[in-house]
Amino acid sequence: MSDPGFAGPPEGDDLSNLLFLAKHQMARLRTVQVAKVLAVYPGSSSQQNSGRYLPTTVDVQIMVDQVDANGQRMAHSTIYGLVVGRWHGGGNAILHDPVVGDVGVIHTSDRDISSVVANEGEQSAPGSGRRHDLSDAVYMGGLWTAAPINFIDLRNGNISITTPGTLAHKSQQDTTTRSVEGSITHTAKKDIIDKADEILTHQAGRVLNLNAPILNIS
Repeated sequence: MSDPGFAGPPEGDDLSNLLFLAKHQMARLRTVQVAKVLAVYPGSSSQQNSGRYLPTTVDVQIMVDQVDANGQRMAHSTIYGLVVGRWHGGGNAILHDPVVGDVGVIHTSDRDISSVVANEGEQSAPGSGRRHDLSDAVYMGGLWTAAPINFIDLRNGNISITTPGTLAHKSQQDTTTRSVEGSITHTAKKDIIDKADEILTHQAGRVLNLNAPILNIS
């Protein structure tokens, strides 16, 4: 039995006709697509909803074109206002919004999620009867982006944090840096600032080296 394809209903037995109809319906399902970011709308902290974070949203363009029965390509239209997923749980988050030109993936929900989005994550009824619609996708980056300039490298058994800007440690309580074996090195192209409202203590079991052309201790 030959593959009936999608150019038109096949001529043949009932099983071929059913196979064509099944494939036609399956082609309407949306799962995961590769998409490029066309516009970014940053989220914010919502004080009206117990401080819950309002997610960033994006407009995207699907990168794999549609193809008709004659093999002619046709680009998808823009998909507007998709929420952006983050590494975010409880009160902890890694903040890394996408930028225009990033290419990532969108995961399409099987039901209308517009009510959940409008109600800022509260349990809701489906917004409509639509199913597997691209409007109900969530964007997750990023597959192809600009080379990172801020990054955390967890490879080869080491942890490395790199930034061309300022690396700040902020804590409302105590900050502890400790090495069980080996050394801890803080390196910066500009300034390293240790600041405390009360007591700032540097301790070493043997030698504490402070090296600078001008050393200010006050």
